[in-house]
Formats: sequence, C-alpha cells, structure tokens
Amino acid sequence: VVWHYIQDYRWEVEDWFDEPNWPSLAKIHGVTKYFNLWLNAPDIAPPVSAVEANSVGVITSKVGELEVTVAKTEIVKDKEKNPDGTNTTITTVTVKDENATEMVKQAKENKSSEIVLDAKAEEADADKVKVELPKKVADNILNDTMADLTVKLPEAEVKISRSALKEIASQAKGEKLTIEVEKIKNPTEEQKKAAGNSAEVFALTVKSGDTVIHSFGAGKVSVRKLIPERLKDKKVAAIYIPEKGDIEVMSGKRVTIDKKNFYEFTTSHFSDFALVDAEELGIEVEETVTADEVKSIVKGLKLKATTKALKKSIRVTVKADKETLMNLKESGCELKYKYYRAAKKNGRYKLVATEKSNRYVDTKAAKGKTYYYKARLAVYDGEGKLIATTSLKNCNASKRQIKKTA
Repeated sequence: VVWHYIQDYRWEVEDWFDEPNWPSLAKIHGVTKYFNLWLNAPDIAPPVSAVEANSVGVITSKVGELEVTVAKTEIVKDKEKNPDGTNTTITTVTVKDENATEMVKQAKENKSSEIVLDAKAEEADADKVKVELPKKVADNILNDTMADLTVKLPEAEVKISRSALKEIASQAKGEKLTIEVEKIKNPTEEQKKAAGNSAEVFALTVKSGDTVIHSFGAGKVSVRKLIPERLKDKKVAAIYIPEKGDIEVMSGKRVTIDKKNFYEFTTSHFSDFALVDAEELGIEVEETVTADEVKSIVKGLKLKATTKALKKSIRVTVKADKETLMNLKESGCELKYKYYRAAKKNGRYKLVATEKSNRYVDTKAAKGKTYYYKARLAVYDGEGKLIATTSLKNCNASKRQIKKTA
C-alpha cells in the first residue's frame, strides 16, 4: 500500500483549491496542470548491504546459527500432449549463469551450510517440474563450498547432501543435471494396489544426458512432499514402490511450513514413491519430531483466548492452529494449557491452573470483579519432559466479569 500525502510531505496536486492556509501550489509555481515537486528529486540507487539481494538475485542470510545462500530461478511453463489426449503441465526451472556464479561465490565467502534454488512461486507448480543445473555448477559447489544443495518447489522440497551430490556428479554423463518431481496422475494397477486408493503417487528422478541416476551410494537426500487435502486428516506414511517386490516404508514425519503440511523422509535413491493413508495399508507409523523443531514451531504459535461468564464461574477457552496442534500430537508430544489471570489488562498475570484441556473453568472468580485471562501452551516429550512453551505475549487478553445479579 502506498499512501500519497498532499500536505506535509511535499504536496502533489493538480487543481488544489485556493485558500490562505491552503495556497494553490500550481499557481505559485506557474504550473497550471500538475505539481509534482517530489518527482524533481534525482534518482539515486540505494546502497546494497552484504546480505541484501544483489542485482543478479542472490542473497545470503542467517537461518538460526547457519548461513544460507538463496538464488533466484527462472521459470518456464509448457504443456505436453499425452497419448490419451490429456495434457501434462511441465515447468522447467533454471538458474542464470550470473546467479550460479554469484551463489557459489557468496556460499564460499560466507561459509554457507546450504545453497537453495528458490522456485516456490505458484507459477512453478505443474504436473512435472524439471530443475536444470549445469554440471560445472554442481562441481563448483562441491569444490568451492561446504554447502548442501536444496531445491524448493511449491509442492516439494529436495535437499541433496554433499555426499549425494558428489555421487550424482560422478555418475553424470552430460553437461547438466536434471532433477524431476512428477505427480503420477494415472497410477498403474500395481501402484494402486501397493499404495491404496487415496495415495499421492509421485516420481523422483535425476538425469544427466541419457543417463538416469538411481542410487546415491552412501549419500542421503531429504524429501518434503506436500500432503494433499484427502490425506490431511489421516495418519500419513511415505512408501517406496519398486517395480518388483514389496513396498518399503520410509522413515519420516509430518512437518508444517508456512501453514502447509508436508511429509518429510530421507532416501538414498530416486524412484516411484507415494504418500499414503497408513491405516488403510495397515502400516504402523511412529512419527517423531526433534526438540529443536518443536521449539521452532511453538515459538511463533499464537493462542486465542475467549471467555464466558457462567452463573458462579468464568469459562476460558483457548484455540490455536488445528493443524499445528495435530502435528505436535502425532509426533508423540503431550500438550498442556497453562491459564493465567490478572486484575488489569496490562497487569501482572498469575498462573491459576494447568490443564490438558483447552477449556478451564475459574470457580474462584468473585462476582462483580473484572478479570483478564491469558494462556500458554506447554509441549512435553513422550517421557514428560518440557520441550517448549508459547509466550504469554502470543495470547490475547480476554476480559470477563460475573455480574453481581447472577
């Protein structure tokens, strides 16, 4: 939003009315149509700091304790006709030469732990996404930096460890590497049988020239895939679907990024995979989350407190993002709500109760007295050890009074 001030901040007027306190600037300056004094200022390029995006679209900044270099990508969308008459949308993601050079330079100078090719924009979403990177750039990443390589797409994220990237580069037969993420819209009968009716089947591929690189040796690749709506309320698992033999359940977990649900797993090879309803397939899944991840999730979580006056008490109800709470519970965490009360909105809030429920009834509230309530969410691990607690500042103050006539 741009606010255009016409009084104290260098007026810009076309036909201002003429009053002693509001003179016509157009008349004063002899301009009868426009008065654009602020446009007389010379154009001066703003300074660019070391961590701001430069002219070629690369930025390095701290994420936690680590330096991360992010490079802007170019996105081209197209369609491909299928034998059955339907179309497959294809997005090709590339990095300009100057961006590639700059990202390696910044990653080296800043000792970045990760280089990110950013293609999260909605226009990059397609049935098949192809990310192309010159092999010489992959070699430069390995030779000149200590960074892993991550590709961020609208519905997927692929993080290639250095050991996996080294293995891929050693098997490459062409001048570029192509990483493909493809939604399988029409799974085969074998895939349907293996993954179930509600599965999200997708293929991960790395190519170089005519060579398809399947295995990364001892190297690992971390994959995050967006959980589709039909699986959002299910217990999700990731499986590998081989051409022959039984499926393999991948060790993984559900994660929330920018309020979107992803399933994350690690693999040492690319092939056909699927996100599935674990209960439909009878798969036992134990989803876990690290303490640091819980702290990161809880840090920004906001709570909303509402209150209602009952006959002799005040009921407090606390709400938070449902998906985040579900993810924490499915990860084996125990949730408790800490309820606080104060006599003034900005007064001192004292802990009055700790409950497993998001509802608390204050039976000690006096009639005719106004109270303010807030809450915090406390998250414990499976052994009952406290991991993280939301800030009291992240909850509104809800005001309530029991009327004396009640």
